[in-house]
Amino acid sequence: MPVFKGLRESKLFPDTYSYQSTDQQLSISARVMSEDQVAADAPAPGLMTATSATALLHESLINNAVDQFGFQGQTLTEPELRTKIEEFLTKALNRPFKLDPPTTDKDEDKDDESGPKLASIVFATTDPIRIQINDDSVKIVIRAGFKGKNGDDISQRIITVPVKLGVEGKSITAVTDEIVVEAIDDPEGGIKEKVTNNAVKRKIGRALPDRKVDGKVEFKTQDKTLDAYVTKLRFVDGWAAVS
Repeated sequence: MPVFKGLRESKLFPDTYSYQSTDQQLSISARVMSEDQVAADAPAPGLMTATSATALLHESLINNAVDQFGFQGQTLTEPELRTKIEEFLTKALNRPFKLDPPTTDKDEDKDDESGPKLASIVFATTDPIRIQINDDSVKIVIRAGFKGKNGDDISQRIITVPVKLGVEGKSITAVTDEIVVEAIDDPEGGIKEKVTNNAVKRKIGRALPDRKVDGKVEFKTQDKTLDAYVTKLRFVDGWAAVS
């Protein structure tokens, strides 16, 4: 299948998988893991639905996939970061993938007068992006510094972006909650650090606006295509359940 080709080239094809079935249920289990990566525990049985189909994704799978993007130690502008993600997912999914550019407004320059103007992001060499799933939410944890447009570089920060994912009709919604920014070398921070952290918050907030995307999933066979829609999302103890 074409999608298998893309997953293999992106190093996302399962290294092991198994099939189990009863007269009422078919289960397929797969693992994507290298020698220096961690695997997941078994999911709670309650995450499965009695009807329809459910895909269970553990945060370790998502993080192992994020590692393949190659952000470690890289310095990227917003357009370069967006292009890198688009190119990787286009190859992995074997179909075009596009991200909308970050939102802007006419008061952006005015808003940034109180802090440094950020030109590019400098990702940490270890765990630059990690996904945490718990308490019915998803958190994106970014470890990175920034290069300023006027030479006012920013040391490495830990940026936590909580995202609430839900289903609205035939669409999936993503709403960004309060972003938290902490300097690794000065987590408490003084006035200057707080001004800098606020500048980082604005930058990340514009890059990760609230979104609504089509919840349709296509299943193709040789002679027909079946359209299915996401009806429910749950996030529990490291697991994302997509029904």
